[in-house]
Amino acid sequence: MAIIEVQANQVASSIDISSIVMDWQTSLNKRVKAQQLAASTAKGYMRGARKFIDWCEAAHIKVMDYDTILDWQGSLLKAGKAPASVNAWMADVKALFA
Repeated sequence: MAIIEVQANQVASSIDISSIVMDWQTSLNKRVKAQQLAASTAKGYMRGARKFIDWCEAAHIKVMDYDTILDWQGSLLKAGKAPASVNAWMADVKALFA
């Protein structure tokens, strides 16, 4: 799966989300070792981000944007997931894209 990156006055380019997540996990691990982030927080970030990525892959999402994240949020709530859990996973995804 790829993210389509679009910048003003440029042609869209495809970005491999798997490599982004792996790089992000490496960064989180470094932050844990530097004691900037608790290991449990890093694990939570990865859990929520992985849920989102897995949903995107299962739904054959080709372009990730804010609407995609809102669709995921809606699908979680429709599936009966607790709003507090959904909000936590949303924060994890926000951390991925921050």
